[in-house]
Amino acid sequence: MTDTETNGSHLDTAQSEDARICYQVAVNLISYVGDQQWARSNVMLLANSVILAAISLRVTDQPFSPSSNISLIVLSIIGLILCVTWAVSIQRGFEFQTYYFTAARELEECFRFDIFKTLSRAGTFSNGDSISFRIGGQDETKQMSWLTQKASTESIIQIVIWVFVIVYMGALLQAVFKI
Repeated sequence: MTDTETNGSHLDTAQSEDARICYQVAVNLISYVGDQQWARSNVMLLANSVILAAISLRVTDQPFSPSSNISLIVLSIIGLILCVTWAVSIQRGFEFQTYYFTAARELEECFRFDIFKTLSRAGTFSNGDSISFRIGGQDETKQMSWLTQKASTESIIQIVIWVFVIVYMGALLQAVFKI
């Protein structure tokens, strides 16, 4: 049993307010890390697009020269390094996002915030189970579709990174075999 579970049911007003502030900080951090993820992905997507444009120009050079070959090899290697950097930084960001999500969820559960069940229910929702809401005196049920349940943002970004890796490997192989 954690300290918060031990003390959770015996909170005074000041402790309860402190717990709510901690919860808000954790929720804000989830949002902040999510924004960072998108910003990081956008920058890396742009950088990879520029490198692919340069590779395309080199591949279509007529006649294909040795300097084109070397630049194609260099650009492909730079692209592969970018992809590794992108994958690692995205993974790190998702791990921090999961950490903050779990910390906020723990606060919801340990301090039994009856009005704060958003994150506790999000885990159930993301597993494909139904969630009930009471809005305007009416019950509403929501359930995540099978496809969106399986296709997480993390896996989609990893697929995009792998597409770039495959293109870079193809360009690199083309350059190596033309030497």
